Amino acid sequence: MCNDRLLPRMADSTENRFRNAQRGSIPTLLALAIAVVMVAGGTAVDMARLLATQAALSAAVDAAVLQAVTSRLASTSELEDLALSAFELNYDDLRYGELLETELNVSGNNYTFSAVARLDTSFMRLVGIDSVRVPVSAQALKQAKNLEVALVLDVTSSMSTTEIDTLQQAATDLVSTVMQGAGEGVTTRFSIVPYADAVNLGDYAEFARGPLSAGTCTTPGCEWYTFLTDNRSYKTYSSTTCVTERTGDDAYTDDSVESSPVGYFYDFRSICNGNEILPLTDDTEAIEQAIETLKTGRYTAGHIGVAWGWYTLSPNIGLWSGNSIPDAYDSTLTSKVVVVMTDGQFNTAYCNGVYSSDESNETKQNRISCKAQNGSSGSQALALCTAMKANGITIYTVGFDISSYASATSLLSSCSSGSEYSYLAESTDGLLATFSHIAARLGDIRLSR
Repeated sequence: MCNDRLLPRMADSTENRFRNAQRGSIPTLLALAIAVVMVAGGTAVDMARLLATQAALSAAVDAAVLQAVTSRLASTSELEDLALSAFELNYDDLRYGELLETELNVSGNNYTFSAVARLDTSFMRLVGIDSVRVPVSAQALKQAKNLEVALVLDVTSSMSTTEIDTLQQAATDLVSTVMQGAGEGVTTRFSIVPYADAVNLGDYAEFARGPLSAGTCTTPGCEWYTFLTDNRSYKTYSSTTCVTERTGDDAYTDDSVESSPVGYFYDFRSICNGNEILPLTDDTEAIEQAIETLKTGRYTAGHIGVAWGWYTLSPNIGLWSGNSIPDAYDSTLTSKVVVVMTDGQFNTAYCNGVYSSDESNETKQNRISCKAQNGSSGSQALALCTAMKANGITIYTVGFDISSYASATSLLSSCSSGSEYSYLAESTDGLLATFSHIAARLGDIRLSR
């Protein structure tokens, strides 16, 4: 016989068991969900640390390979030490991860620096990943560039015998150092531009300033030039192979001298300084000879020296031939550098090829009765330096014992390619050290990453 009262009880019991089972699964599912979220969140934290380690490692590897590729060291062990030192300066293993290994590989002109770090995980270890290896490498090509350097050297009368001797030694040592560091497949050329009150072009003068008419004229362009002096008398000066600044729209350009000639130089002594310019050459003997034969005398038309430093490196000036023709302006193929050295203030400028009336060194009877057409020597030099730098030329300046001349130090600083390119040497030893330092830097800029 069936007991109808048992049926509701059985139904109630079944429903209660189902409800109890449901209540028991909720904590388990919740725990699993929380665990998944924690692992996922922890993994995200570890991934962020991994990316930070990779970024730091990449920056350090880049620094290491760049240091190696721009070095002139030949020894493999020295290169490895240099690269590792650069790497260690840029990577903090306590912060980012333990450094396991580094390697510098040099194959021809290809430099590769590799590094491996280990990042210990914080949360990923919950799923069995205790650490992650982080390998990074960087490659650089050592591309040697041609180098053209103009040494613009002050040979004015203020340079004593000891000082000119030191300058000659410093310049010779610089040339020797840079030439010895030249690699295969590239050219290294120097020009020597001695300057005093003008620049002596020798056989190049006629083409640069134009031919001279025979006889005497009252306008520049003849062998002899008659003019009114600053003390209101007439004088006649002879032409020379020296040249002065050019005027007009091309005063601060390197446009061809064929269409825009430079200025004449007329002198009451009928001569100019005996130090002729040497255009670009890779003939070390000729370069050293030009330096060894420097002689001092006269005043400081520094802007003319600066101009001809530029013109010897200019592919546009239209004056040079053969091995003296400069490369095109292309910083990826050729580095062009001008080194301007002086021991005093730029103080001499011209009007019509004669000392101008605002030139302070000569007496009125030796000056023409007109002011410098382009302004002061210093202002012209700055304009020329600005134009040179705009063409990608690097300018180093060297002031020799000029700290007491505020205007001279300011001019050189402004002329240079930056404060790190402007030097003040207060002694002969300082001058030697300065040229030695510039020589080392010239070797470095020959290389590009």
